[in-house]
Amino acid sequence: MRHTHLVQAVFLTGLLALGLPSTVLAQGCPHGYMPLGGGQAGWSGCAPVVSANQPAPDPGPQWASRWGAIAADSTTMSVASVAEMSSKRKAQKAALKKCRQSGGTRACQVLLTYDNQCGVFVAGSTYATTYTAPDVETASSGAMKSCGDKTTNCAVMIADCSYPQRIR
Repeated sequence: MRHTHLVQAVFLTGLLALGLPSTVLAQGCPHGYMPLGGGQAGWSGCAPVVSANQPAPDPGPQWASRWGAIAADSTTMSVASVAEMSSKRKAQKAALKKCRQSGGTRACQVLLTYDNQCGVFVAGSTYATTYTAPDVETASSGAMKSCGDKTTNCAVMIADCSYPQRIR
């Protein structure tokens, strides 16, 4: 076993003398990375070399979900929506509050809660429905079809979107 380490040391010294880049010596790790594992660990890999005066690598953009909700009161026909809320609970509470402010009573209830997409409310002569999709056009089309299958005079009453927000 000691003989193997001695051969490796001589081999590595020879590579250094030839002027080969350090990445060849670092078990195939690119510049700025160091080898991990190996030996008795049974695995190997590379990790970035980070020093106290060097910032860590940028992990890339980070996104936060955004929520929307639609609430309605069937007794007063009041409908309201909110979008771009930071949580499901906040979206639901805000939609209920807005429904009541627009003439609804305590009978206001949340019909739809959605995140990172669009929500629509469609009403016809005797039927109303909600629908979600990645964009307003797809959501409106789906809701109009659903409404049209049940009644006449369908129209989009509310269409709103809450897309993820880049926070970094």
